[in-house]
Amino acid sequence: MPLHIIKGDISEFTNKVDAMVVPANKRPVVGYGLDGEMFRAAGFKQVMTQRKAMGNLRLGQAKETGGFAIAKYLIHTATPMWLGGTSGECEKLKNCYINSIKCADRLGLKSIAFPLLSSGNMKFPRGVAYETAVQALKERLSVHDSLDVYLVKHYDDELDEFIKAENIYEHSDCTLEQLERTQADLRNFQNPDKEVVWYLTNVTDHIAIQAAKDAQKKSFEEKLPKYLADNPDKKSEDLKRERFYEYFETCGIKAAKLAELICCDKATVSRIKNGQTLNPHKKTMIALAIAMRLNTEQRYDFINCSGHAYPSEKMDYMIEQLMCDGYKRLSDINDVLYDIDKKWILIGNSTDENSRRKSRTKEK
Repeated sequence: MPLHIIKGDISEFTNKVDAMVVPANKRPVVGYGLDGEMFRAAGFKQVMTQRKAMGNLRLGQAKETGGFAIAKYLIHTATPMWLGGTSGECEKLKNCYINSIKCADRLGLKSIAFPLLSSGNMKFPRGVAYETAVQALKERLSVHDSLDVYLVKHYDDELDEFIKAENIYEHSDCTLEQLERTQADLRNFQNPDKEVVWYLTNVTDHIAIQAAKDAQKKSFEEKLPKYLADNPDKKSEDLKRERFYEYFETCGIKAAKLAELICCDKATVSRIKNGQTLNPHKKTMIALAIAMRLNTEQRYDFINCSGHAYPSEKMDYMIEQLMCDGYKRLSDINDVLYDIDKKWILIGNSTDENSRRKSRTKEK
């Protein structure tokens, strides 16, 4: 379930998503806020007729009506009032998001847009409303992988501190116009593979990363003819192998230190460095590339020359996004990967939470 956090207005999603979420009153009445605006945009009489037939809603409950002029459906969810945080308001607000997603899933929808619920007339502090929304939607990420979700915060909302506090991977913090332009840019690539298409819906810098991937491939292909001409008894795999070992020599970090950084024994790194391990594990290569502090093109080259395509999988693109977002320490990247999918852990034991925590102290 890709989650996009968009700066803008919920009205921008008119006829661009299957469902738009309406912050509703518990009773079938309409207030003077966003609910009224959405009713009028969709067709007040038509929506109100179905809303009255729906009856009362419990706080956190979600039910659908037709969307008429603005979407296939409107999903109405009864939002709580802020009472100081002592009356379970956050849990009730969380249920608004979860139950709306469940409703969309029951209807077989492909996309849904949420305003920042309860942040207006219901007086929730916007930071609290935002954190609650992200927490609720994160809970659904692992069980709904076919629904595009848009959380729309108003242009004037200044919530960057909360965005930084959350895992960067889960949103594209941009306007809808920017997101659509990015999608158009992707379509200009020749035959983008399915992982790149997946990447578009999950992270923000896919154009730069794809361009670096293309540059690395082009650089290698340009060097290959001369190498083969100078070494007629060798093949392209020999050039890859030589380039791979050269990175160990030029990075300036000894095998013992590299082993410490990637939480493995020195003998393992030494065998890889000396060519005794012919097929090193991809995760080990990624960890080494990060620990060696290689730049983007070098990192791609090093891992590809080790015998692995990179970036080529969801995990790879997520790592590259984290690097673009300023993550440099292997232990920090490892922590985020663990939180996304325990199978993605680069260092430590994925079944041992303590080892993941201990890994943080390994790199300084």
